[in-house]
Amino acid sequence: MIGNEVLRWGLTALLLAASLYAAFRAGRPSPPATRVGFGLHAAMMFAMVLMVVPGLHGPALPQILLFGLAAWWFGLRAVAWRPAPAGMHAPAARRAVGRRAGTAAVARCCTTR
Repeated sequence: MIGNEVLRWGLTALLLAASLYAAFRAGRPSPPATRVGFGLHAAMMFAMVLMVVPGLHGPALPQILLFGLAAWWFGLRAVAWRPAPAGMHAPAARRAVGRRAGTAAVARCCTTR
Protein backbone atom coordinates (compact mmCIF):
# COMPACT_ATOMS: atom_id res chain seq x y z
CA MET A 1 0.00 0.00 0.00
CA ILE A 2 2.80 2.43 0.91
CA GLY A 3 6.01 1.98 -1.04
CA ASN A 4 8.34 3.94 1.25
CA GLU A 5 9.42 1.69 4.14
CA VAL A 6 10.23 4.55 6.52
CA LEU A 7 6.85 6.15 5.94
CA ARG A 8 5.05 2.81 6.31
CA TRP A 9 6.67 1.92 9.62
CA GLY A 10 6.38 5.46 10.93
CA LEU A 11 2.65 5.45 10.20
CA THR A 12 2.38 2.01 11.80
CA ALA A 13 4.08 3.25 14.97
CA LEU A 14 1.82 6.32 15.15
CA LEU A 15 -1.33 4.25 14.64
CA LEU A 16 -0.25 1.70 17.26
CA ALA A 17 0.55 4.46 19.76
CA ALA A 18 -2.83 6.11 19.15
CA SER A 19 -4.57 2.74 19.41
CA LEU A 20 -2.89 2.00 22.74
CA TYR A 21 -3.86 5.44 24.05
CA ALA A 22 -7.49 4.95 22.98
CA ALA A 23 -7.54 1.48 24.58
CA PHE A 24 -6.11 2.97 27.78
CA ARG A 25 -8.78 5.70 27.78
CA ALA A 26 -11.50 3.10 27.13
CA GLY A 27 -10.42 1.21 30.25
CA ARG A 28 -10.54 4.23 32.54
CA PRO A 29 -13.62 5.09 34.62
CA SER A 30 -15.88 7.28 32.50
CA PRO A 31 -19.45 7.29 31.15
CA PRO A 32 -20.31 4.19 29.10
CA ALA A 33 -20.75 6.12 25.84
CA THR A 34 -17.27 7.60 26.20
CA ARG A 35 -15.78 4.17 26.84
CA VAL A 36 -17.51 2.73 23.78
CA GLY A 37 -16.24 5.63 21.66
CA PHE A 38 -12.64 5.15 22.75
CA GLY A 39 -12.96 1.38 22.28
CA LEU A 40 -14.20 1.89 18.73
CA HIS A 41 -11.35 4.30 18.03
CA ALA A 42 -8.84 1.74 19.31
CA ALA A 43 -10.33 -1.03 17.16
CA MET A 44 -10.43 1.16 14.06
CA MET A 45 -6.81 2.26 14.45
CA PHE A 46 -5.72 -1.34 14.92
CA ALA A 47 -7.62 -2.23 11.74
CA MET A 48 -5.73 0.57 9.97
CA VAL A 49 -2.46 -0.96 11.16
CA LEU A 50 -3.55 -4.23 9.55
CA MET A 51 -4.14 -2.35 6.30
CA VAL A 52 -0.70 -0.69 6.31
CA VAL A 53 1.61 -3.55 7.28
CA PRO A 54 2.31 -5.96 4.41
CA GLY A 55 1.46 -9.57 5.12
CA LEU A 56 -1.13 -8.74 7.78
CA HIS A 57 -4.02 -8.15 5.43
CA GLY A 58 -7.20 -9.72 6.68
CA PRO A 59 -10.58 -10.12 5.06
CA ALA A 60 -12.26 -6.86 4.09
CA LEU A 61 -15.78 -7.64 5.35
CA PRO A 62 -14.98 -7.43 9.10
CA GLN A 63 -13.19 -4.12 8.55
CA ILE A 64 -16.12 -2.74 6.55
CA LEU A 65 -18.55 -3.82 9.26
CA LEU A 66 -16.37 -2.32 12.01
CA PHE A 67 -16.02 1.03 10.26
CA GLY A 68 -19.73 1.05 9.39
CA LEU A 69 -20.71 0.34 13.00
CA ALA A 70 -18.33 3.03 14.25
CA ALA A 71 -19.68 5.56 11.75
CA TRP A 72 -23.21 4.76 12.89
CA TRP A 73 -22.22 5.13 16.56
CA PHE A 74 -20.38 8.43 16.11
CA GLY A 75 -23.19 9.78 13.93
CA LEU A 76 -25.72 9.00 16.65
CA ARG A 77 -23.47 10.57 19.27
CA ALA A 78 -23.12 13.71 17.18
CA VAL A 79 -26.86 14.32 16.92
CA ALA A 80 -27.84 13.04 20.39
CA TRP A 81 -29.03 15.62 22.87
CA ARG A 82 -27.23 15.47 26.18
CA PRO A 83 -27.18 17.93 29.05
CA ALA A 84 -24.06 19.82 30.07
CA PRO A 85 -21.69 17.83 32.33
CA ALA A 86 -21.83 18.39 36.06
CA GLY A 87 -20.15 21.61 37.05
CA MET A 88 -20.74 23.27 33.69
CA HIS A 89 -23.72 25.56 33.60
CA ALA A 90 -25.40 26.99 30.56
CA PRO A 91 -24.98 30.75 30.27
CA ALA A 92 -27.86 32.80 31.60
CA ALA A 93 -30.30 34.04 29.00
CA ARG A 94 -29.93 37.69 28.22
CA ARG A 95 -31.83 40.20 26.18
CA ALA A 96 -30.91 40.20 22.50
CA VAL A 97 -29.27 43.41 21.37
CA GLY A 98 -29.81 44.78 17.89
CA ARG A 99 -32.61 42.43 16.83
CA ARG A 100 -36.31 42.92 16.49
CA ALA A 101 -38.41 40.83 18.80
CA GLY A 102 -39.42 37.51 17.24
CA THR A 103 -36.80 37.38 14.48
CA ALA A 104 -33.92 34.95 14.28
CA ALA A 105 -30.62 35.60 12.55
CA VAL A 106 -30.99 32.54 10.32
CA ALA A 107 -34.49 33.46 9.20
CA ARG A 108 -33.48 37.05 8.57
CA CYS A 109 -30.56 36.11 6.31
CA CYS A 110 -32.65 33.69 4.27
CA THR A 111 -35.60 35.98 3.51
CA THR A 112 -35.84 38.66 0.90
CA ARG A 113 -37.16 42.10 1.54
